[in-house]
Amino acid sequence: TGNKGVAFNGLGQGYSGWLVDGAQNTDVGNQNSLSTYPAMEAIGEFRILSSNYSAEYGTTGGANVVAVTRSGSKEFHGSAYEFVRNDVFDARDFFAPTRSPLRYNNFGYTLGGPFFIPGKYNTAKDKDFFFWSQEWRRIRNGVTVQAQTPTDAMRRGDFRELLDPNNPFTRSVVRIIDPTTNQPFENNIIPSGRINSNAKALLDQVIPLPNRGGQALNYVASPSVPTNFRQELIRGDHNFNERVNLMVRYIQDTFDDTPVTTLWSASAFPTVNATIASPGKNLITKLTHAISPKTLNEFNFNVAANKINIALNGNATRPSGLSVAEIFPENRANRIPNIGFSQGWGGISTGSWPWQNKNQVYTWSDTLAHVAGAHSLKVGGHYQWQIKDQNAFGPTQGQFNFSGSFTGNAIADFLLGRPNSYSELDIQ
Repeated sequence: TGNKGVAFNGLGQGYSGWLVDGAQNTDVGNQNSLSTYPAMEAIGEFRILSSNYSAEYGTTGGANVVAVTRSGSKEFHGSAYEFVRNDVFDARDFFAPTRSPLRYNNFGYTLGGPFFIPGKYNTAKDKDFFFWSQEWRRIRNGVTVQAQTPTDAMRRGDFRELLDPNNPFTRSVVRIIDPTTNQPFENNIIPSGRINSNAKALLDQVIPLPNRGGQALNYVASPSVPTNFRQELIRGDHNFNERVNLMVRYIQDTFDDTPVTTLWSASAFPTVNATIASPGKNLITKLTHAISPKTLNEFNFNVAANKINIALNGNATRPSGLSVAEIFPENRANRIPNIGFSQGWGGISTGSWPWQNKNQVYTWSDTLAHVAGAHSLKVGGHYQWQIKDQNAFGPTQGQFNFSGSFTGNAIADFLLGRPNSYSELDIQ
């Protein structure tokens, strides 16, 4: 679930193609990420075809990155490795009170060689070969988030601090208007009996108190973000004879990441977040036949698949007693509604999660190459079947927006239960 990370010829990342052993390795659902991410130690060679490439690479308009995995040989070979980064080598983020934690460990091993049974099978070690690699990444990365959150007094309806022209939130005097009378509340205080019970419940559950004063961005946190990656790659090569070879290679990735705030949303606080898990698989079977010294045929069958599963963490469930009505019954996981504020106040979102995405690509191709004198001829066919199954994006739990259009302050609008807009998706 990372992106391709590189663009070619002035085009976006989605215009480039990535092939591993001739197999499709692009998530064709978004075109910007890969199905699997082979370990560097498992790559034997790669090429970048930036222009004027042949028709067999015709599924993209940018460039094609063509990688080939390593195979076994007559001798056994292996390796072990680890790449390390650590916060002891880093400086403190300017906005963070302490140095953000970082633990980055990328480690793995490889093993390849002949498959044989002494005195029984493949004794010459020239028929069957294997290559195996396994890699892990353990990343613990501190991320600093800053947001503007209502003070303890504001939560009680007391906005007297906004009468100070030098207050850090507006730098001007703001008088809270009673929308029922169009007159300012006395002393800028909303009576406790006027505070909406639903607003108070949501405020207490998901909007944290300030943890630093004297500035508008009065909330800061630097939690550690865990990312875990694991990959297995296995490849087998079998020589039927000097002219016919069969190669089978399988890659499997498992990946999970838990960002500080809710993924792909405008959520400002870590009280609610989401974990994204994205397993990927890539299988190719390749049969190569040297028909003659000048003619070669290659048949490929490839399956590339990946999923995205996103689950919510934290205080995302509607609290008991919350009486906010919903238009449609679709709200999966009984989530709290999204709350958005204008005027710089941090909001909260549960996104479209829980959510699932499944992408599968089946490819059959056959290529016949022939050398005729000074000319090289190539002809072939390519058939690809793509399946995309994805939940829709949208707030089936509802989305409230508060702009301050009723009282002059978005938080005061919220306390009074006066949104300026509401939206809700009927089905995902």
